[in-house]
Order: sequence, then C-alpha cells, then structure tokens
Amino acid sequence: MARRRVAGEAPLTFGHVFPFSSHHYQLRLWLRAGDLDPDEDVRLVVVPPPFMVWTLRKGQLDGFCVGAPWNSLAVAAGAGTILHHGPDIVRDCPEKVLAFRAEWARSHGDDVRALAGAVGDASRWAAAPGNRNSLRTLLTSTAWQDVSPWTIERVLDNPASISGPALAESGLRLDEDAIKADPAQALWLYAQMVAAGQTVYSRVQAEAAATVYAPTLGPPISRPAATPVAFEGPAFSPNDIPSYVAALKAGHPNP
Repeated sequence: MARRRVAGEAPLTFGHVFPFSSHHYQLRLWLRAGDLDPDEDVRLVVVPPPFMVWTLRKGQLDGFCVGAPWNSLAVAAGAGTILHHGPDIVRDCPEKVLAFRAEWARSHGDDVRALAGAVGDASRWAAAPGNRNSLRTLLTSTAWQDVSPWTIERVLDNPASISGPALAESGLRLDEDAIKADPAQALWLYAQMVAAGQTVYSRVQAEAAATVYAPTLGPPISRPAATPVAFEGPAFSPNDIPSYVAALKAGHPNP
C-alpha cells in the first residue's frame, strides 16, 4: 500500500455487504491486523452478494468478504482464491438473526417462542448426519443463483476442500448451541460499529444494544453462547468496550 501511494496509484478496493454486516467488521479486523487503516489505506465498497463474483471478474474489486457460497463460486469461476474462511478471522462471529419489532415481540410472546423453537428444531435437524442429503437438496433448490450440489456439499462438509487448508476451528456450525442469542454478541457488534466510526460510544447505547438480544425468548439451551474471538488484536470484553476500541485502533495485539 505504501508503494502504491508513492507511485500515485489508487488504493486497493475491497467489497463487503451492507455497512452494518459482520462481513464488513471482519474485513476491517483483518486489515487492521496487517497494520492498515480501513478508512485511509484501502477503499471499501458495498456490493450485493450475488454480484460479488461478477464485480471481481470485471476487475472492479481486488477482493471481498462475503458469506458462502459466493466465495466458493468465485473459486469455481476461476476469478478468486479463498485466503481465509470466516471462522479463521472471527471465531463464533454473530451473523444471521431471527428478529422482531420490540413492541410486537412483547405482545406476542407465545408466537415469538414458537418461532424461535422452530429455529431450534431446524438447527437440530440440519446438524443430524442422516439429514445431510436432504439439507443439501433443500439448499440447492433455494439458492439465489445456479449453485451446484457439489458447492453446497463442500461448504457444509469441509471448507478446506474448496481452496487449500483451513485453520483450526473453521467450519459451518449447525448445532443448536450456535444459535443462542447472547447479549455479549450484541455488544461485540456494537463495539465494531464504534470502531468503524458509525456511532460514538455511550453507556445508554450499549445498554440498548444488549437488550436487542433476548435469549429468554429463544429455545432452551443449557450452555452459554461463545463470545466472538478475532484471530489477532485485543481480546473483547463486553464490560469495557471503550478500552477494547482504543486498543483496537492502537493496533495492540494479544500477548
């Protein structure tokens, strides 16, 4: 990047999905680990996931961070190489959610619990080895584009088989312990928003963010949810977000 600046060349351009996505925050953490300022040293742009591969092939992107199977499709098209899988950058990173308007959830508690229970049932079904073929068929039939069963199977089975070896603890988690809504995860997302300059930290905002996640309305899960862990950088503590953000921007790695 320093050589590009000296030569007067444009910065590298990286794509991610909408600005408040976990993919955007994972990309920023990855850049910071390389001593790059996500807001100064590179150009970050929003690209809808179905257009990631096309944009990469056209040379309008130098790389992107997006959920499966778009990364695998880039490899299959000969347009890209997977450097890291999501869990390699942030383990147990929160992503998709079952969300309702707060007022509706309060007045429809039984409906919310029933829907959350259905998600729990689906998680157990998807994690059962005997349902793998049915799961692959279901995902293939509902894919946005023409995603082959082979691609779906590689995503479900072993990300390392797509593009070289993956780091420890990579993989798509389907077990019900992966779906527990823990307020600490909401605070991790809020901390990333603060670090990205999308908001300014305040205790009131942090408390509001934590209340968004309501584990008591979800299916009963005995074990606590895992707090996100980045592959490099300061350890996250939901009890001290300002110190975490300050250390993140200062580039202090874990000991």
